[in-house]
Amino acid sequence: MRVIENLDEMIQTARGWLTRGSVGFVPIMNGPSLHAGHRALLSTIREHCEITVVCLLRTPLLFDASSDEPDTTHGPEADPCLLADSDIDVLFMPRHEELFPPDFATPIDIIGPMRDPLLNFNNNPGALREFATIFGLLLLIVRPDITFLGQKDAQQAAIIHKIIHDLHIDVSLHIIPTTREKNGLATSSRNTLLTEVERNAATVLYYSLLQCKQHIEQGEHMALSLAQIVRREIANNPYVELLNLAICDPRSLQPYERVMPGTLFALKARVGSYYFIDNILWMPDGNWRL
Repeated sequence: MRVIENLDEMIQTARGWLTRGSVGFVPIMNGPSLHAGHRALLSTIREHCEITVVCLLRTPLLFDASSDEPDTTHGPEADPCLLADSDIDVLFMPRHEELFPPDFATPIDIIGPMRDPLLNFNNNPGALREFATIFGLLLLIVRPDITFLGQKDAQQAAIIHKIIHDLHIDVSLHIIPTTREKNGLATSSRNTLLTEVERNAATVLYYSLLQCKQHIEQGEHMALSLAQIVRREIANNPYVELLNLAICDPRSLQPYERVMPGTLFALKARVGSYYFIDNILWMPDGNWRL
C-alpha cells in the first residue's frame, strides 16, 4: 500500500491511471477507526476495480463549534496501519490546509431543494458547502472511474451525484447496502458510545422504517400516513428523539406525497447524547435496499 499525503504527488499518480485498469475510490471522512461498513466498501472495491484508492480525510467544518451536533470526530487521527491488511493500492491522506489554502475562493455551493432535507449536516450550510467542495476536489484529484458509498449516507450520495452531473465529472457511483449489526442498527463508530440500554433503544430506527415497508406491502402509499407510522413508533421510545424524516426522491431529495418504487425513507434521530441517521430505499425495480 502506497501512502500519499502530498497533493501534487496524488495528482501526478492519478495521471498514470489510464493504462492500468479501472480505478475505484472509497472516501472515509472524520473517522479514527474502521468499522464493518468501511470494510464492506473495501471488499466491494477490490471485487470491481484493478486499482483501489482510499482517502482518509478529516473535515473540521462538518462538525464544528457552530453546530449543536455532539463532536465525536475530533479524537485521534485515523491510523493508516488500520488499512495495512486491506489490499489497497493507494491511501490518500491530504492535509486540509493544502486542499483549502488561504486564497481558496471557489467553493461548490448546493442550492435549491437539495438544501432542505438536511439529514446529515444538521442544518449547517457551511458544512454542506465544505462537504460538496471537498468531494468535488477529491474526484478531480483522484480521477476514479467508480466511487463507492454506503446506502446509509443516502443524502451524501444524492449530493455527490448532483455534483457529478452538473460539473460533468466522468465517474460513476456504486452504492452498497447498509451494513447492520445483528439487531438491525446501522453500523457506525458512534454505536460504541451508547449505553446498552440506548443501543437497544436505537433499534427502533430501523424497525420504524421496516414498518413503512410492511404498510406499503399492505397497500398504504400516502407519505403522510407512512410518516405518522414512523413518528408513532419512535415516540413510544423514551431514549430516542426523531429530529428529521424524509420520504423523497433518492436523487433530488424532493419530498413525495405518494410513494412509489424509487422512494427513499430516511430519518435522523438523537439517541442519548448522539445523533444517528438511517434509511431504506424502495428501488425503481420494486426491490428493497434495506
